[in-house]
Amino acid sequence: MLKTLTLVWFLFPIGAFAQSAHIFVSANNIAYGQNTDGRIFNNADGSGPGFEAPAGSGIYAIYNAGPWFGGIAPNQSVVSSSQGYCDESCVYGPGPLKADGSLQSTPEAQQAFNRFWTVTADQVAYHELYFDCVYDPQCNPTISFPGGYVIPPDFITWPAEGNTDEGFAQYLAPFIDYNSDGIYNPDQGDYPNICGDVAIYSIMNDNPEQGEGRAGIELHTMTYTYNSSDAALFNTVFVNQRIINRSSLTYSDAYLGVWNDFDLGNYTDDYLGTDVERSMVFVYNGNNFDSSFDASAGYLDDLGVVGMRILGGAVADANGLDDATQVEGFTTYGNQTSGWGDGIADNERLGLSYSMSRYNTGSGFPFATDDPQSVVGQYFALIGLWADGSSQVHEGIGYNPNMFPFTPSKYAYPGDSDPLLQGTFGTDPNYPAAGGWAESNANNAPGDRKMIASSGPFTFAPGDMQYLDYAYIFARDSHEPGVDVLETLRSYADAIVGTECGPLPQIITGTRQLKNDNSYLRLLPNPASNNVMIETAISAGRFSVMDMIGRLVLQGNITTSRTEIDLQGLTAGIYLVKVEGEGSVAVKKLVVKQ
Repeated sequence: MLKTLTLVWFLFPIGAFAQSAHIFVSANNIAYGQNTDGRIFNNADGSGPGFEAPAGSGIYAIYNAGPWFGGIAPNQSVVSSSQGYCDESCVYGPGPLKADGSLQSTPEAQQAFNRFWTVTADQVAYHELYFDCVYDPQCNPTISFPGGYVIPPDFITWPAEGNTDEGFAQYLAPFIDYNSDGIYNPDQGDYPNICGDVAIYSIMNDNPEQGEGRAGIELHTMTYTYNSSDAALFNTVFVNQRIINRSSLTYSDAYLGVWNDFDLGNYTDDYLGTDVERSMVFVYNGNNFDSSFDASAGYLDDLGVVGMRILGGAVADANGLDDATQVEGFTTYGNQTSGWGDGIADNERLGLSYSMSRYNTGSGFPFATDDPQSVVGQYFALIGLWADGSSQVHEGIGYNPNMFPFTPSKYAYPGDSDPLLQGTFGTDPNYPAAGGWAESNANNAPGDRKMIASSGPFTFAPGDMQYLDYAYIFARDSHEPGVDVLETLRSYADAIVGTECGPLPQIITGTRQLKNDNSYLRLLPNPASNNVMIETAISAGRFSVMDMIGRLVLQGNITTSRTEIDLQGLTAGIYLVKVEGEGSVAVKKLVVKQ
């Protein structure tokens, strides 16, 4: 369940006008921070970690993460809008771009977007229930909602539409157009279209007028979680990102990416890895004991791991065909996630195209292996090259520009997760150690690590939208005693497939569309007096019955597709019945009569 939610404003330079807003969310077993300058999992002033796992423990697993984008402009120059630490200023700032790619003209216009919108699935269900009653001739809102109904403030301010008179796009944040009039009117039943049970939404841009090589893109980010006791969902934070090309240029060979500064408890003893089959990068402890150090307590002998799995990567360029699966026998593998061979044309989504580790020059690593500062160097990192243009090689730390012959590698430390040799372009690297190339057998000293994961290539024309769905998954030794913690991570990563949001349309008319609501849920009879039968496709989960002010009045387990519950203790009125399990959530209204 959602534990705490706070919004803290602070001073931190992000551009010409505004200062970044910060929000801190505690949901299930994870607590995390976000900023309106593009940084996810960093604290408010940028001086400390922002992904606490478990929540409230004082142990942090990620210091910072940020969105990356790169591509090739028509004049063959490189563009990059890639967020790191904000050492001097941040790449991203709050608010949308105008349709012509320019920034807001006033500080006030930008400041209006320097915030987060928080929406829950329960709020949406109650809002929909109220307006179902309003538009139902057989339902009297005064009787059914005796206390009245107040629309949540974030529904009212939801950034669904831009000011077209000032040059902005008509539609921005996704919403359900309840009355199908093409205009966002929450007082007429419209509401935000969100993912999960608790969603945090923001809109940013890459400050194209303030940085050399910026692409002119608009970034919409929704982080979300599920209220679930399921072990995998309980330990996962999802991210749904949509980028829009507001420039006048078409970028070829474009890539989306995520830069991760993993700090797993004590950040001085970390190792990195890539799971090619799952399109996932991960961090684990390089020693058998993780002591406390600096800003974070350690995991001690109850070691933790964190994975970042791409659940739906960039959409592949359209060709009018339903492209067959790239890798027979695998649902996901490397640069393939969803939509392949499903009978639908042009919905194929890529996966993890490259992963590259990064190291601190101050710790004795070569300069080319540190975070790239130049536009070209950042783009190189998205396509598997070091800052000096040399290829990542399948050995050591991945850097050896003088090695010849060498085996190039798309993926850093894949271990034995690439049996089809996609990462080495079909060449068997003949790695000498059992288990394949991994930090644990490459004689690397554990230390501070960063990882860049990318998805592409694709062509990005003016007005195009692209999407990236990914998730951060936490696991710990004590979650499954006696099981290797990396195996627990893999089982969690498998369990969450299908619970991701996917590309949300900007506007859906006349019907609710929340990802992962189980569409098959019936209450028989309804209205009901003494008993009601819950009929659902969920065969293992829980049901909850809440009154109109959100109080829980009944709760129980679901073990079959039909579950009868006793209503005799309830007074007459309208209730919400929520069923959750197997990665799905459904809510229906129930009328109880005498």
